[in-house]
Amino acid sequence: HDIATALSEVEAPRLLVTTPVHLRALIEAGIDLPPLAAIVTATAPLSIDLASRAENKFGCEVHELFGSTETCVIAQRRTSREEAWHLFEDVHLHPQPDGTRVERPSLPSPLLLADLVELVDEGRGFLLRGRQADLLEIAGKRASLGDLTRRLQSIEGVRDAAMLQVDADASGVRRLFAIVAADAAVNDAAILDALRQSTDPVFLPRRIIRVDALPRNDTGKLRGKRSKCTQKSRYPNLKGAARGDYLLRPFAGKSTGFGLPRHLPHAEATSRSQRCVCLGYDLRSKNRLGICPRHGADR
Repeated sequence: HDIATALSEVEAPRLLVTTPVHLRALIEAGIDLPPLAAIVTATAPLSIDLASRAENKFGCEVHELFGSTETCVIAQRRTSREEAWHLFEDVHLHPQPDGTRVERPSLPSPLLLADLVELVDEGRGFLLRGRQADLLEIAGKRASLGDLTRRLQSIEGVRDAAMLQVDADASGVRRLFAIVAADAAVNDAAILDALRQSTDPVFLPRRIIRVDALPRNDTGKLRGKRSKCTQKSRYPNLKGAARGDYLLRPFAGKSTGFGLPRHLPHAEATSRSQRCVCLGYDLRSKNRLGICPRHGADR
């Protein structure tokens, strides 16, 4: 309600600058806002579904900004209607094998972004194709975790999602898992069917983990970095997490208690020969979020 109050104190035309996570919260809270000229979002990917819902509810266009701390904003798009980003007039992109070189008069020298892009519209627009660090190669085919995540998030009824690849198992295979917060009416089969329409079968997730919400910070970015955990790591970052947070720590390996340190509640010992995949630990309910290949069940 504080956002609605602040906007009502501003003369028209009003522009709401927000993030996807806050925009979703506004819609789900059912809060009415005074007439808006437009909504601008940044800091995290905006799904087509959320952009369309916001435009229908608030009666204005929703534009998404693209950029980085080093380059500032370099492009925008109306997410509900287009996939391609439109570059600002003074910005020029040069795709590289390890990212994209950005040139603009305000930069003292060209900067390299980690994002991989495909230029369109004679170089004045681009499509995001993931990041070098996110590139996957399975069965001789390539894809990006970021692109797969966006496809997953665009499925109707999926509120939030992330695609993860765990470390290699004993046979050297690195499997894909999908972490999904979705409406109860959208079952796993429906999610996989939707992905098959736009994704090569080799990149379909081996398992889908259902959660109430993903652990995002105030700007919508996922908390926790991908890392390998062992029983000796004792989650050094755990004490800094707030109650109710999830810690995403994908890994595969021998563990006790699904890779959780013994001092945590419910971190009961398992066979040292049992290989487990830990996808997190809910500090609120003290439930593990993971897969036990031996039992084939979410834990």
